Amino acid sequence: MCMRKRILFFLFFIFTTLAVYLEAVAPRRANVYLKVVATNPSKKRAQQIEVKEYLPQEVVSEDMVVSTGGLELKYDTNNSLYYVYKKDVQLAANEIRTFSIELKDAWFVPEEELNSLKAQNQRMLSQIKGKDYETAKAILHEVNEKLENIAISQEKVRAGLIREQIADYRNNRQILGQLKEDVDKIRSIALAAAEGAGGTSGPEMLEKSKLKSGIPSKTATWMVVFIIMLFIGVLGAAFFFAWVHSGRSLEKSLAKARESSFPKSEVK
Repeated sequence: MCMRKRILFFLFFIFTTLAVYLEAVAPRRANVYLKVVATNPSKKRAQQIEVKEYLPQEVVSEDMVVSTGGLELKYDTNNSLYYVYKKDVQLAANEIRTFSIELKDAWFVPEEELNSLKAQNQRMLSQIKGKDYETAKAILHEVNEKLENIAISQEKVRAGLIREQIADYRNNRQILGQLKEDVDKIRSIALAAAEGAGGTSGPEMLEKSKLKSGIPSKTATWMVVFIIMLFIGVLGAAFFFAWVHSGRSLEKSLAKARESSFPKSEVK
């Protein structure tokens, strides 16, 4: 029983350490804060002010709202938007009160999405030969430059400037929408080149492209491999300790059985 407890403790320690490690290395974006300001315009008397502020359209669930700063979270079914609200906020004469709304950061284009688009374009370009290659290459170069600009814009530190970050995000999404048109041009050239060369047919190439674009990043792949190897190692160690313990228990049992069957003669 003692050995079993040690094995369970060992497994608990390993998996706890692994969980802490994964939590530490996992990419995470800090929460953002939206400021809602309530003002009493009167310089002479206190007033009760109604506070109502719509949240950005990207806030699509209550889970994205970490804290309402003392306001109530409601949903406008007509406009399909969340908003924070408080009916009677008591303000002294000329008082200005600020409410801080904490939100999970959803205003960024995932790096995996940008990298996937780059890889997809490069694969299509590799299938284009002849006179169309330079045309496709020029389009691809412009697309990659814009993708780099999006990545750079997201690296800017915008402490307290959530509205500017939202504006940048929406602009980046518009740019991505335009880039898809350029990607469609490359895809059309690649399809024509593939069919003309008698290689992979258009539908088959598109299907392969979709499948490859969903391939996880290299970091994620190695992380999965590391977890699997660690799990196998822990499992192997557990079986080894259990086998050793079982062997010792069997040896003791055989020794006791031998002693009971063949008791030592008493020395007179």
